[in-house]
Amino acid sequence: MDIDLHFGDGTANIFAGTPEVTYLHPSGGSREDYLIDLSRNLTAKRDCDIVAASAGFDRHQQDWGGMLRTEDYFTIGKRVKEFAERACGGRRYAVLEGGYNRAVLGESVRALIEGLSKRNLT
Repeated sequence: MDIDLHFGDGTANIFAGTPEVTYLHPSGGSREDYLIDLSRNLTAKRDCDIVAASAGFDRHQQDWGGMLRTEDYFTIGKRVKEFAERACGGRRYAVLEGGYNRAVLGESVRALIEGLSKRNLT
């Protein structure tokens, strides 16, 4: 699951032709459409070994994407966690990618991690 603003063409190209890997990059012209598309992708019936999240934060409303709120990253993490619990025994990880506004990046990363783990890190 790639939540970065920019489509991960490098990642998509690396796994092109590898039927064991499904690359998902939610889209949407608005915050609501984006979260609906993300949920649709994470509620589809899929079996997997692990869920990987390319965790980009440049969709934040105070970053280039101008779309998501900090609390949306908690929601995204929670949905990834719930999907992983259903699809692969909860196995999941995230890799930090984009995010350019340092004033909001840390809180967004924290929100995602809290959603992924359902733990309050404060």
